[in-house]
Amino acid sequence: MNNMNMQPSTNDILMPEPRSARSRQWLGARLWYGWSCIPEPPPDAPLMQREKFRRARIASILLLILQIYAITSLPAGFSGTNKFLAVLLFIAIAVNFVAMLLNRSNKLTLAGILIVVSISMTPITNILTTPEGLSLSTLPLFDLLVISLVICASVLPGYYVFLFASLNSAFIAWGILAMPHKADLTAALQTSGPGLVSLPIAIQFVTAFVAFIWVQSASKAIVRADRAEQIAQLEHDIAESRQQVAQQKVQLDAAIQEITHALLSSNNERNFSRISTQGNPLWTIIGPINNILARMERMRHSEHEYQQISMELEQLLEAVRVARRSNQPLRPPAYGNSARLGILYQEIASLQARDNRLKNSGLLSPYDRG
Repeated sequence: MNNMNMQPSTNDILMPEPRSARSRQWLGARLWYGWSCIPEPPPDAPLMQREKFRRARIASILLLILQIYAITSLPAGFSGTNKFLAVLLFIAIAVNFVAMLLNRSNKLTLAGILIVVSISMTPITNILTTPEGLSLSTLPLFDLLVISLVICASVLPGYYVFLFASLNSAFIAWGILAMPHKADLTAALQTSGPGLVSLPIAIQFVTAFVAFIWVQSASKAIVRADRAEQIAQLEHDIAESRQQVAQQKVQLDAAIQEITHALLSSNNERNFSRISTQGNPLWTIIGPINNILARMERMRHSEHEYQQISMELEQLLEAVRVARRSNQPLRPPAYGNSARLGILYQEIASLQARDNRLKNSGLLSPYDRG
């Protein structure tokens, strides 16, 4: 079990490097990516968006290499014998700059086409500016065009590689058959002309086919990895959801038990206990339940007070009757502890004392005496 936990997950493999690592990235690289590349998408971005960023990042790196190569080659272009080299370098710098702007503007296909064209310009220009025509020693320059196919497979969709292979093949056939030749190449064309043309063309299409298969395999692998990442994320979300459901069930059971205890205590005429709403998943109904229990508690107290007052009133009434029959002073009830009943007792006692004074003075009527 521990060994399984130590293995890297699909998320760890496919997720970009953490923000702390990117913050330690070389300042020059960050500046260059900011000028020539689209912003990096978030880790949870769709696969298509992350694939676009991958292509844009590769194109940005290639543009940096091409610009450094073109700028450092300028002195050789001014001092060399090839008069077109300096012009070619300035054109390459301009093309790379436009490709950088297009790559930054999320126009990746146009930027990739310009990159492939910029890479193809070097061998094509060398072939076109060869003095006194082509020779057997210059034929390997046609093979350098396969570099553009490899770059094309890296920065453009897979089917573009066959387009550039066809263009390169057309240029190879035109260059070998139509351009001026030296004596050695002319003699070779007469003896094995089809082989001299078909071999570099075959190299172009074999390279294009291999690059296409490589791109398709890499794309399928990325799709499978992304699907595995999504499945892993779903499994993680489902596990978290189940854990949350289990926690909510425990909280609900505790809340229901607390409510049941409070209702039973109130029903058994125990002291009223308020149900806490803090951290309670049933907090929306706890307030009304607390209000109902509080009203029941007040009703219970009112009923108890009513019963006590009724009992004391009966006792007071009986005391009044006894005092009237025995013509004795009113005696307070033995259980009289209500303030209102005490006031009533005082009033009745004062009335009884007044009646006794009237009787003793002879001012009370016979009817009142009975």
